[in-house]
Order: sequence, then structure tokens, then C-alpha cells
Amino acid sequence: MKQQGFTLFELLVVLGIAAILVALALPSYQRMVQQERHTRAVNQLQAMYKFARSEAIKRHQQVNIVASAKGQWQVELPQQADRSIRSFQLQDPAIMVSGLALLNLSHSGTATAASIAISHSQYSDAAKWLCIFPSGQLTIQSQACTHLG
Repeated sequence: MKQQGFTLFELLVVLGIAAILVALALPSYQRMVQQERHTRAVNQLQAMYKFARSEAIKRHQQVNIVASAKGQWQVELPQQADRSIRSFQLQDPAIMVSGLALLNLSHSGTATAASIAISHSQYSDAAKWLCIFPSGQLTIQSQACTHLG
């Protein structure tokens, strides 16, 4: 009577093939995860800007976005003692934001022009720019902002 099943050699060959496939897929997966974190940071900064602008219009007063230490930004009401109304913290230390130290939004929704670069330390091709125009309009680009006014 013949026994059914796999030999040890067959099992090792299958495990070896699986290990090779995982080794080939892992770098792509890691890059995808980093790109997703970068996209999340861009979207969160965009949402924070839109929130600050809507608060400035709703409250009919100036609202500031202020950068503080270690990748944290706050939406502040400069005329109040308890100034911060929302904050944002970068979760990935490999993501860097430049060009956003202080951004003023007026009661009418206009803003100081700004070019905010969001880049990743390992993937320079993933950089995005938030372009804020004096009118308060915001665009996201894959190249540096020009003609901000």
C-alpha cells in the first residue's frame, strides 16, 4: 500500500519558493506603506488648513496656523488666552514639512501666500507642495509652487 503525503524535500522546495516571493514583494510593500503615510500627512495638513480657514470665516476673526517643535502645528486664535483650537502632529519622523512656520488667515478667508513642501527622507520623488494663494485657495502639486502672488 502506497502512503500519501508530501516528502520533506517537496515541502522545503515550496517553502523556499514562498520565501523568495516574500523577499521580492517586501520592498514594494514597504514603499507602498511609506507613500500612504506621506499621502496621509498631506491630506491632514490640507484638512487642517481648510478647518482654520472655515473657523476664520465663521468666527469673523483672524486665525493662525503656527508650527511648534517636533512636527506639530496648531490652529490658534491670536486674540484669546486659550489660543489653540486644534493641533496636528506628524506620526512618521521620516516625513518632513518645510515652509510652514506661521500662516495667517483673515476673517474673510484670505491668507498669507505660502509654499509648503511635504517630503519623505527616503523617497524624494514623493514630494508634494501645498500652494496657498493670497485669496485663500489651496492646491496640491507635485512640483514647487509658482506665481503665488
